[in-house]
Amino acid sequence: MQRVHFFKPSLEYIAQVNSLFEQHKQQILEALVYAQVEHIGATSVPNALTKGDLDLLVRVEEEQFVLTVEQLKSLYDIHQLENWTSCFASFKEEKNFVISVGVQIVIAGSQVDYFAQLRDLFIDQPELLIQINKLKSSFEGKDMESYIKAKGEFYERVLVCF
Repeated sequence: MQRVHFFKPSLEYIAQVNSLFEQHKQQILEALVYAQVEHIGATSVPNALTKGDLDLLVRVEEEQFVLTVEQLKSLYDIHQLENWTSCFASFKEEKNFVISVGVQIVIAGSQVDYFAQLRDLFIDQPELLIQINKLKSSFEGKDMESYIKAKGEFYERVLVCF
């Protein structure tokens, strides 16, 4: 069973993550000039507790989705295939032993195109950031699967309200 651990990143860590984001963004845009690439996840939100990974969002139009998935298979490892849908796919890279990278591909405007919205809500609504940090703290050292389920339920409630 995988345990989850969180920390508040230092300014140096965030600088390292931002640099890594720019590298991956450039790599993706070289292969997919039509894509939108954004930094999402906890490391994109000031004062958020994080597991320490970098999450990228790749947004594409519906007609570009299949090609995008095929292109990214040459750059990244497939991640959580069981969660893939006709408008969502995910990849990972763990070559960088300090910071793992997750890449989420979505069709722009689809029902799963909410990752940037969540990021912006946590930045703009400090009370939501406090709530997600409390939720994360309550799962410190506990199993990852339970945390992911609780986080998903929290996100669903947040997105319904906003």
